[in-house]
Amino acid sequence: MTHPDFRDILTPVQLAISVVVPFTGVLAVTSPHRRLSRRLLAAEALAAGCALAGVLLAAIVSGTRPPAERLAVLVLGSVLVQLIAQSVGTGCGLLVRRRPLAMAATIVVPMGVTVVLGALDPGGGLVRWLTPYGNARALLAGRPTAALAVVVLLWCVLPNVAGRKSTVDG
Repeated sequence: MTHPDFRDILTPVQLAISVVVPFTGVLAVTSPHRRLSRRLLAAEALAAGCALAGVLLAAIVSGTRPPAERLAVLVLGSVLVQLIAQSVGTGCGLLVRRRPLAMAATIVVPMGVTVVLGALDPGGGLVRWLTPYGNARALLAGRPTAALAVVVLLWCVLPNVAGRKSTVDG
């Protein structure tokens, strides 16, 4: 029986963490306490900390680590996966405002889009370019692509800008 290597453990650990991390984004933007910018910074720090904890867990469980140059790419990829997940949460929280619905949206919307795009394009190109999940798989494989910019724009920037505008206008 072969012992799983670092990446074999890292990917499922980070993907599992990325399901829960968006909830912190929802809580950050729907909480009435402190300034929004401080809450967002705290949520981003928590997401990065969760990513690093996931890296440590993968190293402990696998008993291995990749060469230093690969480790840096995988750590950065892990942090980016969690920051994107957290930004999905802040976007949902700003747009929906009701915590339970926003939290559900952080799971249902991205995974629903992933399923639909996967059905439309079985090769997975659309999923890699247009969904956090597809992009996370590339980041956690240590193969970031230009799709990262597209995913950040669609899932992080646009929802958060629209949500902030509706909060200010509303």
